Amino acid sequence: MNFVSGTAVTSNRKVSHMSYVEPNVGSRNFSQVLSVFDQARYVLSNRKAYLEAASRLNRMTDHELADIGVNRSEIDEVIRQHV
Repeated sequence: MNFVSGTAVTSNRKVSHMSYVEPNVGSRNFSQVLSVFDQARYVLSNRKAYLEAASRLNRMTDHELADIGVNRSEIDEVIRQHV
């Protein structure tokens, strides 16, 4: 950001060193900033889904896992493929 200083006259009173902020021409626009936040939200939601799936599968017995065709040692791989 660029800081621009100047002098202003208000109501016959001189105010010096008045500053305001001017955005850079090359700065990211608002939609790009929102895109970064959307990507972060997507990553966090995927992590949450991964942790929930891992928790559920790890609570299952070996027999229950076998019923759905998953070995306990394959849980992480199965989750990564589907989340």
